Amino acid sequence: MKRKSDFFWSKLSIYAGVLALLISAGIYVYNIWDETRAADTTARVTQILFEQIEDNKKSYDPGTTPLFTGKAEDEIPLEQPEDHIDFVSVNAPLFIELNGEKYIGILSIPALSLELPINNHWNENKLKNTPCRYAGDLNASLVIAGHNYKNHFGSLSKLVKGDTVTLTDAVGAKYLYVVEKVVPVTATDIDAMLDGSYGLTLFTCNYSGMARVAVRCARQNP
Repeated sequence: MKRKSDFFWSKLSIYAGVLALLISAGIYVYNIWDETRAADTTARVTQILFEQIEDNKKSYDPGTTPLFTGKAEDEIPLEQPEDHIDFVSVNAPLFIELNGEKYIGILSIPALSLELPINNHWNENKLKNTPCRYAGDLNASLVIAGHNYKNHFGSLSKLVKGDTVTLTDAVGAKYLYVVEKVVPVTATDIDAMLDGSYGLTLFTCNYSGMARVAVRCARQNP
């Protein structure tokens, strides 16, 4: 009787092990698919924004407050709910609107070979497509959040003091920043994340999701 019981538990352990391997493989495959999807979406949006920025540079009148409309891109997901947070600036709010999403511009990080569109609103669904403005604006302590996808903010911890970051806005104006430091921040320390001492903060969660990596940057031009 004991042998049958041992045999049963042995088989059960084998099945449980196989199931665990299948689940792990499924998660691995999903993560690869999700990163690829995010990279493709980001590349399409970035290309469209660059084209629209070039058009806006030719037609922009600083005495007006236009809301620029970009080209249609049917493949970009549209199901993100709005969070109704407006971009506040001492200047006119300038956006490029694409399929209902408003983008403040394109973030370039040469040291990581990244060019990323920045959505003006943020929530978890939007972060799955592009980095997002978390707080502040181009004139005061801009904070940008991004997923730790390889082609988004997954390599932020590799930045070092002196690396440059540029944000090109909707009409082609460039805002230059220089990395001052890269620091860990606990996931619950919102006050530290919103530290107004820096012109730009980029942050993402680490792979455990228990902490964040924050890159603090100083503004270099007015």
